[in-house]
Amino acid sequence: MRYAELIDALREQGAALRESAVQAGPDIPVATCPDWRVHDLIAHLGAVHDFILQATRGEQPTFERSSGSWTDVVDRWDRVFRALLQHMSNAHADEQVWAPPGLPPVMRSLARRAAHETAIHRLDADSAVKDLKTLVFSTEFAADGTDEFLGGMLPARGPSTVAGTVLYHAADAGRVWQLRLDVGKPVVTTEPTDSGVDADLTIVGTADAVYRSVWGRPSTAVVTGDRSILAAFKSP
Repeated sequence: MRYAELIDALREQGAALRESAVQAGPDIPVATCPDWRVHDLIAHLGAVHDFILQATRGEQPTFERSSGSWTDVVDRWDRVFRALLQHMSNAHADEQVWAPPGLPPVMRSLARRAAHETAIHRLDADSAVKDLKTLVFSTEFAADGTDEFLGGMLPARGPSTVAGTVLYHAADAGRVWQLRLDVGKPVVTTEPTDSGVDADLTIVGTADAVYRSVWGRPSTAVVTGDRSILAAFKSP
């Protein structure tokens, strides 16, 4: 996805997330994050977006979770989110930044990270609202988020604790990711040209379903094979 598209996605997902969070209220449990209430979700997002904002300035960021009342955590997130959008909108895609392992140290990487972090947590906020129409991410956006996690973040996590092969197939996007896991080695991710590859575990569905599955959210993706492998790279 282009840099401007990622910023637009960040803006859209952030606005929708805020709407759901405010509608739900601070004390409602977040169904997709069993240990959290909506207050915890917004406190987390305030810290995450502040972390990314620091990184856009080339600083070594620190993660400081929001505390205080519901008004306090919402105000902090609002302030940080506006600053993040403004900073990214005024920056160039290839501007040098601080980036976590697995991501190129350029502004586009942080815009991509922020957009997908916000989108996944939008699902969490939506899960706290009753009778909300089910969101379906666009094919392009969902495939991009899957690629970010499987192609960059996961291999950077360090050595695998299990061995095996995993195949993710986003059918409507025409994209396939194959993961090779060897004990004591980083995960290796490749994109084969077709889905007819033998694997110990296969996850198939729409790009939206695969995206949700990769991030450990409820999904309609079809999972076949050795599910124990998933525990080796459980997503946050």
